[in-house]
Amino acid sequence: MVSKLDKDKNFVHVSKTAKFGKLVRIELDLDGKIIRYIKITGDFFLHPEEKIDVLESVMIGTSINDRYDITKRVNSVLKECKCYGFDANSIVELIHSFSTDN
Repeated sequence: MVSKLDKDKNFVHVSKTAKFGKLVRIELDLDGKIIRYIKITGDFFLHPEEKIDVLESVMIGTSINDRYDITKRVNSVLKECKCYGFDANSIVELIHSFSTDN
């Protein structure tokens, strides 16, 4: 479910329960379809924890319409991690969901 917080500024957020049972929240600030800011939170676990910051950093500049690029970037970070309660596809699906609703 995508919730527009401020359509004029392209700031949006979505929350969804991932297929492994944990809540994943994503906030985006967009310049058109390009990610300017992203924050990923929820009740999931990721080890090492600092990789969430790395994931957010690599997503800056990505088009929400480019599912292949989103997938490549998410997988490049999460391949080195242990994910509990979500998987890489959960993140990809949520980010890409903005492309159809924005």
